[in-house]
Amino acid sequence: MRPQSAKAKGRRLCKRFKEILDYVFKFEDGDVRVTSSGVTGEDILLSPHAQRLFPYSTECKNQETLQLWKSWDQARQHSTKTGRTPVLIIKRNGSEMLAVIPADHFVSLVRDANGTVVGVDDSP
Repeated sequence: MRPQSAKAKGRRLCKRFKEILDYVFKFEDGDVRVTSSGVTGEDILLSPHAQRLFPYSTECKNQETLQLWKSWDQARQHSTKTGRTPVLIIKRNGSEMLAVIPADHFVSLVRDANGTVVGVDDSP
């Protein structure tokens, strides 16, 4: 695949994810922006309002063969700069879009969704 085609494919994933964020959170124009190819940093830029509702630093990869750990390191580097939790959005042809997040964060989300309250003495 030519580099220009690969960048366009990645940008399509970013735009699709932006559409999902806009739909779910009812963001206004300008709250969520897709960065242009070649710009270092996050693939999705969020306004302060959007950051409060979606506190993640997003890296998107739309590739047939993904170097998962390299991509995850890139997402973590961006999150270090923003102070938000990293999320890696991945997709390949014919497959659904997936989100990769830290396991401890995933467990916290499930705990919060279930309304489970964990005290300091309850930790392992």
